[in-house]
Amino acid sequence: MPKNDVNPFSDHFPFTVYGVPAIWFHRANFTGGNWYHHSIHDNLQNVSADPLVKIMQAATPLIHQLSNAKKWPFTRDLPPAQQALTEQHARTLYGLKV
Repeated sequence: MPKNDVNPFSDHFPFTVYGVPAIWFHRANFTGGNWYHHSIHDNLQNVSADPLVKIMQAATPLIHQLSNAKKWPFTRDLPPAQQALTEQHARTLYGLKV
């Protein structure tokens, strides 16, 4: 299910703070969060091939289209509420000046 959230714990968050567009594909696999994420469990033994293939099938055409576009079909700015939350997280969690 698509979400339009701010996730300050994603790897791309610092880039988003400074205006780099990002999209994050993931699947919920544990009600308490992603139990494997950035832990000893984040390894190839815990990769689910079928969902990974589906994500790659969805992302590949998008990446190809964007990499060949003269102009991207979106702007680099966030909606005002997301921008405010992004800046708040950047300051409070990472000490970034935005």
